[in-house]
Amino acid sequence: MSDSLGTLPSSLLSAGVGLDTHAFRYRPDVTRVEDGTARNYSLEEISESVIWHAAISSLNDPFEVYAKSNRNELGELSEGEWFTLWIKCFAKNSPLCDHLQVLSTDFLHKLYSDNILKEKLFMLERFRAYDFFGDFIKDFRRIVAIASFTTKPDSRLMWGYYCQGMKGFCIIYNRNRLLKSRIRLDEVEYGNDGIEINSMDHAYSYRKVRDDELLIRIPKYKHKEWCHENELRSLCQLEGDDIGFGRALQLEDCCIDGVIVGSEVTPATKSKLEELSKKLNFVLFHAEANLEKFGVDISEYLK
Repeated sequence: MSDSLGTLPSSLLSAGVGLDTHAFRYRPDVTRVEDGTARNYSLEEISESVIWHAAISSLNDPFEVYAKSNRNELGELSEGEWFTLWIKCFAKNSPLCDHLQVLSTDFLHKLYSDNILKEKLFMLERFRAYDFFGDFIKDFRRIVAIASFTTKPDSRLMWGYYCQGMKGFCIIYNRNRLLKSRIRLDEVEYGNDGIEINSMDHAYSYRKVRDDELLIRIPKYKHKEWCHENELRSLCQLEGDDIGFGRALQLEDCCIDGVIVGSEVTPATKSKLEELSKKLNFVLFHAEANLEKFGVDISEYLK
């Protein structure tokens, strides 16, 4: 078992597995019959060298890839920011500015100042009536897909709920080889509250230049109640028929250095994993619940 600092079990360390060089992916041992054919997608991930990226709607956390608009954003503006936002976003919709593109900044400033109360009320009404960012997030969540990994291969919880009580397995991925297949793993950020964005500033830059890194942060953020997972994740964009479903990304080569086999995996799956370990040249390990130590032991795999 690993300790609270996140070091790996000695059986993995002695085999050359490291936290900086490897990532772990829990998979259930589930076989489904589709069109008369038995499919075990977890095994196919290994045999076919693919990594499934799931659509947001299929994940178990309803708060995945969510951020909210600061609905008090306009109330926090300085006078200069009010004017800049008016010029960049709202003036073109104002009846005072029929020929906005040919009007000078000085003229527009005077026009705005002479009608400041009317124009501010116009902006507030439009902002309150329509959540621009809410629509953006809905569309964003439709096209983002996630593949989850972790730095903890001996988690009691994850062997429980992802592997159905030791009935699955945990794949050990080589991170450098994943990168060569364009699979980048990013650490998940954990926090108490959802990300809040000044959506008008992000769209129209009345305060600062648009920062797209803020959008990239959204799909890598979860509530701190999930922090026990120490998650790493890969992201991809969905298109066409993949939207709402997911996408299997093809790897250039096998990126697996090992598989940790749960003690309750079916004999058929054990046999298949043994076959694949020889074919693809990766090491097998054994995971078992140690009731006396109240944890998960990972040890050498014995046939």
